[in-house]
Amino acid sequence: MTYNNNNMSLSTDYVKIFVQLVEEKGILAKDILANTHIDPLNINKIAYINSGQLTQLIENAYELIDDPDWGLQFGERLHIGAHGLLGHISSSANNSLESLKVYQQFLQIRNQLVSIDYKLQTQSVVIIFNIHANIKYLQRPIIDGCISGLISTLTTKLQLKSVDVPIQFTYQKPEKTQLHTQLLGNHITFNSDQNSVELPLHLLTQSNASANPGVFHLVKQQSEVALAQISQQNRLSDIINRHLLESPETLLTQEDMAKRLNITSRTLRRRLGQEGINYQEIQNSVRKNIAIEYLKSTSWTVQEISDRLGYSEEVNFSRAFKRWVGISPSLFRHQNIETGHP
Repeated sequence: MTYNNNNMSLSTDYVKIFVQLVEEKGILAKDILANTHIDPLNINKIAYINSGQLTQLIENAYELIDDPDWGLQFGERLHIGAHGLLGHISSSANNSLESLKVYQQFLQIRNQLVSIDYKLQTQSVVIIFNIHANIKYLQRPIIDGCISGLISTLTTKLQLKSVDVPIQFTYQKPEKTQLHTQLLGNHITFNSDQNSVELPLHLLTQSNASANPGVFHLVKQQSEVALAQISQQNRLSDIINRHLLESPETLLTQEDMAKRLNITSRTLRRRLGQEGINYQEIQNSVRKNIAIEYLKSTSWTVQEISDRLGYSEEVNFSRAFKRWVGISPSLFRHQNIETGHP
């Protein structure tokens, strides 16, 4: 994908974690979000913020937060669940190296400000962070958050007390580096030519206790769909499809979706009509495809799949599935097992 600074977006899951951080520092949500056009009361109703909103958010942070290390503190709070589909990839992959490869491919569905490369060496893997922000003062908190978040996630996922590995930052050495050392260890180099973390290969190839090939395959497919749709962000049907894919367990009515997108239900209906589709068709298509993959790729019961897709009753899901496919979920699964599908 070509990176366009005017269209960069960041998942509001990260924004919510950031707002919680600054509120603990005594700063009101309305103040940190000032001039971003993000309503603190409706932040749960939008999926992404654009680059202009992010720039304003960081400018507000520089003005209001008397602590240059807030990027490190933010990264420390990033848990696997904060990463949406990418979090599911991490928890279901065979090991961290496998999830890293997929992260590289799909990071853009959560964060278009950063991309990653990696170099596989004999005994280690160097993960390189590329910042796609032209304004220099934006870069330190972004890279601090990325690297601190990576280390925090790894220590939690691999159940380690700490990870003391070679880390490089492109920015100049700060006056105070105590928090860097506390969170990231003692092998830190500043004023380098890249932002990177070098991890032992044996850590990344360590077996994942929660590995689930079926779920991994399914979430990877969902990520492929979400990534393909980023290039079609101007189509309302694609935007809605992406929202539904990100939260398939949330039963959003047309009115709920309109509020999330800050448009009226009438406008949503009219614009979808211009694209030759209606809201129910989009919702049914997303649910149908996810249900089929769940039935093929997981051992979840029909009741569990019904719950994950936001149905209040299993019978409602089964009735809808039979309308889409022509047979019941149980029979569909039985037939696909017999024909050799995983």
